[in-house]
Formats: sequence, C-alpha cells, structure tokens
Amino acid sequence: MRLLYRVNLEALLSRLDSAAMRASLEVRPVYTDHLLVEETFRRPESFKIAVADEEPAGFLSSADLAGRGSLKDKRLLRTVASRMMPTKLASRPKASFPTPVAKWLTHEWRAWAGNTIRDSPFAARLLRPDARRAIAADPGQLGMRLWPLLNVAIWGDRQFA
Repeated sequence: MRLLYRVNLEALLSRLDSAAMRASLEVRPVYTDHLLVEETFRRPESFKIAVADEEPAGFLSSADLAGRGSLKDKRLLRTVASRMMPTKLASRPKASFPTPVAKWLTHEWRAWAGNTIRDSPFAARLLRPDARRAIAADPGQLGMRLWPLLNVAIWGDRQFA
C-alpha cells in the first residue's frame, strides 16, 4: 500500500499534468496564478502551516504529523474558505479523487486486466507462470494491488518490445 500512496500517487499526478498539458487543459489553475504565489511567499510561514502546540514530536514528516492530527496545513486558505463555506468542509483533510478502480477490475475491466497480464511479454519476465495464470483467471483477487502491476506491464511492453 505504501507503493500505491507514496509512489504511484506521485506518478499519477505527473501523468495527469502531462495529459492535461497535451490537451491544453489547466487542471490546477489556482496555484498557477503568479500573483497569488508571490503574495503567498510574502506571508509568514505560520500563516501557511504549523504544528499543534501540544505535539511532542514536531520534527516528524507532514504525513506523520497529519496522521497524528497535529498538522495545521493550508491555514490561510482554510481561514478564508471557512468564511465562505461551512468550517467542516473548509477544514476537511486532503483527499484524492476517488475512482472505483478495484470494482472496475472485477467487473468492466476484468477481461482486459486478465488478458493484459496473460499476454504481456514484460509481465512474463516479472511473474512466475502459475502466478500469471492465477491473476489472469481472477484479476479482482489482487484488488488495488493489480493496478500498479498492470501499469508496469503496459509500460514494460511499450519500452522493451
């Protein structure tokens, strides 16, 4: 799961940026406004992010601090947002855009996922034949762990074909 959230998410955001640029779409417009960025840099750091006073380990990473409920992030943005919308909404934690990939892999994409793993020359180099057969027969058994594997198989087939 660490791979999914810490590595794959970063790669996903990079692919999103590349795809959006190719299509001339702006998918993160708020933070590309140079006037906003310049103004933000003029503000004290404490306006942007802080650690709860009662946190004994303020040196931890932001992910660890957030997990402990000790991170006060996007402070200025959340303060302004709470004036325009319910505080509960303005202060909610960051969340990724949820997609039902695990469901798709067991329904709509089941045959495609199985065929991809079964027919991929790169997957054949990575996986034992019995593992490949088992995954191809029931792709949904791996849940979300199958998604990065499919991406690697497709990437490998394109790069090393």
